[in-house]
Amino acid sequence: MRTATITLAGKERILCLSTRVTLSITKRYGSLEAMFDALQNKDDPGKAMETSLWVLEQMMDAGDRYAEHEGIEHAPPLTADEILDLSDPTEIIHMSEAIQATMTAGTSREVEAKPPKKAKATEGKPPAKPARRGGSGTGSTSASRTTKP
Repeated sequence: MRTATITLAGKERILCLSTRVTLSITKRYGSLEAMFDALQNKDDPGKAMETSLWVLEQMMDAGDRYAEHEGIEHAPPLTADEILDLSDPTEIIHMSEAIQATMTAGTSREVEAKPPKKAKATEGKPPAKPARRGGSGTGSTSASRTTKP
């Protein structure tokens, strides 16, 4: 699950990009990319702020459900109105950063390569050319998704 945290009103809140949040974003904006464009709208800062508030509210609600499910102690989510009343206008930059951090959390990939079975016999020698196989020539790798609690 993609999660991050943000400190609002003196408490750390959990943000979560769940399937529900992704669906809500695509219904409202058409795509995640369009939502990012709305977040970065320099021509209409008010619209960018409204987007941040709405997305944060969605992500905090999802973070609340995720934390409850996982048994994580957490501060309750805030509504968009509470965020407006309890935050400083300059904090909007941090809000946008938290949204982006949540959306990119867990997207790094780790690939584990295993040495050839006869690694000791070939040490110090140049690698042999792999045998040609049919098909597209793509190999097999093992990838794991790293997640942040």
